[in-house]
Amino acid sequence: MKLSQEVMPGFQRARGCPTHQVRRSFASDIDDRRALAEAIVGLGGNPLMPSVATSASSNAAKTALTPGDLQAMAPLPTDELAADHPPAHLTLLANALSAGTEVAQDEARAVELWNAAASAGDVMAAHRLALAQYTGRGTPADPTSGLAKLEEMADEQQHPPSQYVVAKIMQGKAEDDAAAAPALYARALALYLSAAKNGVVSALHNVANMYAAGHGTPDGGPDLAAAAKYYQTAAELGDPVAMFTLATWYSAGKAGPVDDEAAFRWHLQAAQAGLPRAQFNTGAHYLHGKGTAQDLPKAAEFFRLAAERGMAEACVNLSEMKRLGMGTPDGQPRREEARQWLERAVGLGNDMAKDLLRVMDTEEEAYEQLVAQEEASETPKR
Repeated sequence: MKLSQEVMPGFQRARGCPTHQVRRSFASDIDDRRALAEAIVGLGGNPLMPSVATSASSNAAKTALTPGDLQAMAPLPTDELAADHPPAHLTLLANALSAGTEVAQDEARAVELWNAAASAGDVMAAHRLALAQYTGRGTPADPTSGLAKLEEMADEQQHPPSQYVVAKIMQGKAEDDAAAAPALYARALALYLSAAKNGVVSALHNVANMYAAGHGTPDGGPDLAAAAKYYQTAAELGDPVAMFTLATWYSAGKAGPVDDEAAFRWHLQAAQAGLPRAQFNTGAHYLHGKGTAQDLPKAAEFFRLAAERGMAEACVNLSEMKRLGMGTPDGQPRREEARQWLERAVGLGNDMAKDLLRVMDTEEEAYEQLVAQEEASETPKR
């Protein structure tokens, strides 16, 4: 099948079969940012830039414990650990226990360790302890007290991760309280800006989102130019979700004139950082030759990366490429592989994949009947 050199709305099925529309690209979603931010804060990662990583935990992170260290420390009593290790090491172990990384998850034990580390002066442990109290993870929930402690750390200690978390909480409250929303959004934006200035790169994306939506902005309305500036800054500082958002803005002309080449560059960088939606969009760029030269093997590769990360739409697109022999080494169809990717998409709940599997079954039945008829016609009559 000959491919158009222009942007294709989808793959054209075989003659006599219906046409379906494959998803061409994904737009930015605030849920991506929230999920990534929760991973950064929740896993105890260091969201601070090195130049401003001044807390005890941040400094200790420079000599982070190995998985073996964490596994050796986990069974030991808290008082023994406190006697033999700096508070920051207790915090790192607690973070691992809370997330279940490298050691078995034990949120109650994590709270115990954060409490010990916080009592010894570790600021990040105090932050995580307050957050656990707010959410009720590993300890009885007390949102009022937990938030008060987080706000104290955000306002009085200017603790950047606490500023980030309180800003997120204020955003959530604003969405549920229209009357208080202006003040809550303004507080959230101010906290995000402060956290960003103090090195929390992921806060820049949230600042951009708020300017794009007109939440908490000085004039109460959207400011797309300011939003684009913050997305650009965050992207240049290595935030993959900001890279992805900036790419979608370039594609849509929201960051100025449509710039497919810039969109491709930022999608590619976000894809290389492991963001599945960016991997999908990079595949679409290569498939359609949009912003870069058309390269079907690379399109298939990026669809595969996204599919392996659980993106059903990528499974569907990769299946169609395999079915049509697009991007395969010899240019020949790989129908069995196509079926396997469709089955994976069905397992992920994709309705289009169910329809396409039925079409494949119909095609194969028709082909088998045709072969049988041809064989019958070639059989010599007695």
